[in-house]
Amino acid sequence: MVNLHFHYREIEDSDFTGVIVEIEQSGVIKKRYANFDERAVDGEVWGNHREIFQLKSLEEAESFILSSGNYHLTRH
Repeated sequence: MVNLHFHYREIEDSDFTGVIVEIEQSGVIKKRYANFDERAVDGEVWGNHREIFQLKSLEEAESFILSSGNYHLTRH
């Protein structure tokens, strides 16, 4: 089993919620995806919500994330 950690970020003065998704397996973050470039954010960012989901495998988790078309792999 793998855990998907969804971290939601409200970005100051924008009508946008940034989402960071971490894939955790056996207590280790294996991959990290985001729908925005954290380095390019100008202004304050607030973390206001987090959800955790479980899926059967790393492959299933990646497939789920990439199915939206809005996420890119980031460094963790």
